[in-house]
Amino acid sequence: MKYLVIAESFKKYNLVCNNSILGTMTYKGWLNTQSPSFTRQNEKSFKVEKPSIWKSNFKISIANQVLFEFLFKWNGKIEIKVYRDNVVETIILKLTHFWKSKYGLLDESGKEIVTISSKYNWKTWKTNYTLTENVSFHHDYKEIVYLSAIHCIIILKNRAAAAAA
Repeated sequence: MKYLVIAESFKKYNLVCNNSILGTMTYKGWLNTQSPSFTRQNEKSFKVEKPSIWKSNFKISIANQVLFEFLFKWNGKIEIKVYRDNVVETIILKLTHFWKSKYGLLDESGKEIVTISSKYNWKTWKTNYTLTENVSFHHDYKEIVYLSAIHCIIILKNRAAAAAA
């Protein structure tokens, strides 16, 4: 299955599959440093908690139940803890190809579940993303996983830009 994350503006990204919007990620400010809000089709907003202003780590919850926890590691990998049915699964988001700006979501065994590639449009100054499922990924909130992975990639790109300046 192929998904697209289309930048509607600098503040709003839509997850699209088969010409229908499955979810939306919206930033409060123009700079993407604040925690975004996530909404899924016909559902209320998910709560994003950032425990510290000094770290990029964050949690996503709904109805006081933590669904995902994102932990930024020193080596550039992002550990995503998925909580469901009293079981904790770990997914890793990592850069797989530097020059082509490709990322991968890896399962606990190291197998790539989803390939994420980005395409920057110089004319509009917006980046769109393509997510390709390599194996069938089943989760009740996988749209939120995909949009939050894009948020993590934006954070990593902002860090790289800040380091280069």
